[in-house]
Amino acid sequence: MIVTVGRRTEKRWGVLITCLTTRAVHLEIAASLTPSSAILALSLHGATRHADRDVPDNATNFTKANKELKEAALKWKSMQRQNE
Repeated sequence: MIVTVGRRTEKRWGVLITCLTTRAVHLEIAASLTPSSAILALSLHGATRHADRDVPDNATNFTKANKELKEAALKWKSMQRQNE
């Protein structure tokens, strides 16, 4: 999808989130295909829809985002242990 920002045009991507039970569909707009953009789109979905559990497909941006989240959690846990 192409959007206009000021006088320039930029490309945006849609993150399609579907419910396997009710078949509800939700669309979030992502600024890029980076893992951080995927994390932001999923967190926005969780904040607006109060989603308890999401099961994404195995796309590379989700795989990389999962790796980054695990690394951040390990780093945070080690910082908590050092502060004790």
